[in-house]
Amino acid sequence: MNFIINQPLINGSCSINPLNGTTSTPFPISCVDWFDEDEIKDYSLDIVSTNDPSQRLIIAFSVLSIFEVRFSADTSIHLIISIRDTLDCITEFNLSSINVIPNSAGIIELSNSVQNAVTNSPIVQLLASGNQNTVGQVITLISQQFNQMNNENI
Repeated sequence: MNFIINQPLINGSCSINPLNGTTSTPFPISCVDWFDEDEIKDYSLDIVSTNDPSQRLIIAFSVLSIFEVRFSADTSIHLIISIRDTLDCITEFNLSSINVIPNSAGIIELSNSVQNAVTNSPIVQLLASGNQNTVGQVITLISQQFNQMNNENI
């Protein structure tokens, strides 16, 4: 009887730049030079809570090795990329931590755009993009921004 063990992906790296931005900043992520004899299937990006490292939230998924992500406001966000091969072996790569501040002006502009039915707002255009990752990220950051504004008002 022979057993074949699925080997993890090797030799690659991932990066994110810039390391600082606002809730409307696109953060490009690039994963290059990964190799696996079973071929790479996909990439997913998780946010890890600094308060509780066991708390992870997947915020992006891509079959492409280069993709953009938008984040909700947080003083420091720790990121982990999971690279998966076609046999579902996963290799995790720790990305640099980033800092994201709220774009309150963008949220107010969105509110005004929705009220006036104007579609030239960058946030409205992102919501109309049809890209499920972008739409999900924008909705998440908007809801978190509204929660923060509500807490400040209280």
